[in-house]
Amino acid sequence: MMSKDKQTKNDPVETSGNTGLDSLNDAAKEVLGPSDRTEDNRGGYVEANPDPRAVAAAHGDRLITDADGNTVITEDPASPNHPDSPTR
Repeated sequence: MMSKDKQTKNDPVETSGNTGLDSLNDAAKEVLGPSDRTEDNRGGYVEANPDPRAVAAAHGDRLITDADGNTVITEDPASPNHPDSPTR
């Protein structure tokens, strides 16, 4: 079985080419665990992204789409996160 260091150095997807950064990434993986991702059709990886509506709501915004299906973020001035909010 190949050691973790040797495996990381030979894997072009997981190696940045910067040994300091690679060791930092390895330490982060030990603490946080592997990132959530799925394999795409080209054999690469796609990071798992949170639901855009949940992210917008967490920032006090509303995520909607226009008639053409384009994403539009509508800021809610009543939200405490909004710069024009009276509670800010």
